[in-house]
Amino acid sequence: MSNWDSFIEEQLIGSGHISQACILGYSGDILASSKGFKIDSGEITKIINSFEDLPNLLAEGLHINGMKYSVTRAESTIITAKKGPVGAICIKTKQTVLIGLYDETMKSTKSVEIMNELSSYLSTNGY
Repeated sequence: MSNWDSFIEEQLIGSGHISQACILGYSGDILASSKGFKIDSGEITKIINSFEDLPNLLAEGLHINGMKYSVTRAESTIITAKKGPVGAICIKTKQTVLIGLYDETMKSTKSVEIMNELSSYLSTNGY
């Protein structure tokens, strides 16, 4: 298991507040992902570029795992989105984009908190 995988499994999935997750490099490489997380290259490119094109993101929504989410928050480093009782959080760090999904049994505020904790750790350590 790589360090990236341990961040996914221990910090995110292990928290009980993220159901699926992945870590992307800015080049579009998938550095790590949880079991069952599927994202295609088009979705990856769109997510990475969305941090620089927030108005378009708000108009088109966020697509992950083939599902369209309505954007509820769009800032230069964080995007949150929902589809009914489930949601997605994307956070841009210095070198990565973290994507976390939460399901209907999880509280979105706690899910965002867990994602922010990992992004702060990565940013502090140069990532």
